[in-house]
Amino acid sequence: MRARAIPVLIILMSAYWFYEGWFDYGVWFAGAPGGGFMPVFSSVLAAIFAVVMLFRPDAVAKTLPMSAFIPVVMVAFALTLSLAVGLLPALTVMLFAWVWLLERYPIAKSLFITACPMLVVYGVFKFWLQVPFPNGMLFGG
Repeated sequence: MRARAIPVLIILMSAYWFYEGWFDYGVWFAGAPGGGFMPVFSSVLAAIFAVVMLFRPDAVAKTLPMSAFIPVVMVAFALTLSLAVGLLPALTVMLFAWVWLLERYPIAKSLFITACPMLVVYGVFKFWLQVPFPNGMLFGG
């Protein structure tokens, strides 16, 4: 019974996101994918895998160590922090913490590894695409 709960929850979430993507966002606009294309596509894939998990007799839930949830907590913290300081600073803090605390790189190398992709992301979105990043409440968002 317990092993069946996760696939059933995935199927229910997939149904919700399929509905949202198909009816609220729209899948296709003017010959190009619309805002609902990815929710529909990913929800169909998730539902297929959940149905396979539901009916496979050898699918057994594995116990995970608590350390496996550290990345989940870090992403939740970054999302919460993004409301206060903005998306780019929150992702920068998360990436630095990930590289320094989880991967255990020295602090100088962690700063370098963090700075490179963040500068690329900033450059692509700010200068090339000219899309503003969400600002947090502290910076006038």
